[in-house]
Order: sequence, then C-alpha cells, then structure tokens
Amino acid sequence: ILANVYLHYVLDLWFEKCIKKQLYGEAYLVRFADDFLIMFQYERDAQRVYEAVINRMELFGLELSKEKTRILPFGRYSDSRETFDFLGFTHFNSKTRKGYYSVGHKISRKKKKQFKSNLKKWVKENRNTQFDEFMKALNKKLTGSFNYYSLSGMIKEVRNLWQHSLYVTFKWLNRRSQRRSFKLERFYEIWNDRIIHPYIHVDIWSGDKVIYNKNV
Repeated sequence: ILANVYLHYVLDLWFEKCIKKQLYGEAYLVRFADDFLIMFQYERDAQRVYEAVINRMELFGLELSKEKTRILPFGRYSDSRETFDFLGFTHFNSKTRKGYYSVGHKISRKKKKQFKSNLKKWVKENRNTQFDEFMKALNKKLTGSFNYYSLSGMIKEVRNLWQHSLYVTFKWLNRRSQRRSFKLERFYEIWNDRIIHPYIHVDIWSGDKVIYNKNV
C-alpha cells in the first residue's frame, strides 16, 4: 500500500505529466507496487528515460535495482529472443498458429520453483490433518495460484502445476505414519473430484472472463 501511494506521485504522475510529452514516440508505464515496466516506441527514448528515472529515484531517497533493471528490444518488429520476467510471468516474442505476432507468456522459473517448494512444505506440515479438511484447504491454496496464471496461452503451464501437485501430495500422504496408503488410481479419482481443474480464467486478448463447466 505504501509503495503504491508513494510511487503514484514519485513515478506515475511524473511520467504522465512531465516525461511523456518530451518523448519522440509513444510510451506506456505499467506498475504494480514497486515493480514497473515502461514500453517505448523508440530506443533513444528508453535511454533518456532510464537515466531520468535513476535521478528521479535518488531525489526521493530511492534506488533502482541495477541487477533487475535493463533496456531490451521487444515487440512486433524486434528479432530479439530476449525475455523478461514481470509479476511472476516470463514474457517473450512469439507467433500464433497462423503466423501472426503475439506476446508469449509462461510461469517464471523463479515462481515455479517457489510454488513447488511451498507446496511440498505445506503438504508435509499438514498431511496428518483430517483428510476432508486437508483437501479443502489444499484446494483453496491451489485455486489462487491456478487462477492467477490461467491466462490465454497458459493452460499447459497450469496443467503441469496441477499434475505436479497431485504427485507431490500423493507421495507425502502415503508417508504418514500408521495411515493406510492410497493407490495412485484411487487417489487420482479423489484428486480429480476435489481439486479445481485448470482452465483459462481470463482471455487477455478480449478482456473477457471464461465460463467454466467442469463436465465439459
């Protein structure tokens, strides 16, 4: 909250009211808390604003993370294969099945590793909870992650997380002391019934939400 309030004045309004009118081409700023992305039509604008942002931050006692801040070519007219991470996604230049340009997305390596580590830790710590309560709590945890990443073109990524979660949970539930083990086939039926199924939650190209029916 503090980052949003502070940077609204330090960065957002400054960029809109002071910087954009000095540029040669179009430019757009996207920010969430203290993470932000600025898109430019021309590289020379990016170079100028990069230095200006550093000076602006220093004026208010702030500092850019130089390890995480860079200028890179990206977009329809760029041949670059460079990628960048933003808000848990890795973004890259891509094409549709018909050969048209599109921006591709996948779960960032860092966030995927973090998801798997947190899941394993949570399952190990809660596996002796009453089974129905355990599955309800797990479903809530997974629903948040699945919905966040369930954007256009991401269904395969999210299904991989769903499948990974199944095997991790199955493995550690079967290591409970003095508890009857599950057979994989039976556990898959339970999992299929109690854990949310991955589906595209939002079509980012049209901005529409997708209606989901588990039986389709």
